[in-house]
Amino acid sequence: SEKSFVGTTDDVKDSARGTLTNIGLLWRYDFYLELFGKKVLVNFNDKMIMQSADVVLNHATITKFGFKLGELFISFHRR
Repeated sequence: SEKSFVGTTDDVKDSARGTLTNIGLLWRYDFYLELFGKKVLVNFNDKMIMQSADVVLNHATITKFGFKLGELFISFHRR
């Protein structure tokens, strides 16, 4: 069964919606990204996948008006 989460921060419009699935934690949210001194509203689609008890990989796709602006890959390691 899937579990739902809600997250907030100053740069997220309204709130982020997360769903825990058998794949991992999936987040969708609208984010105010600062570009050239202006805040631009973009869409984030995050996939956080636990690789081991100590490592989580995050792949985020950033879009605007349905066009891909970029991708972000982050690894989190517990010490």
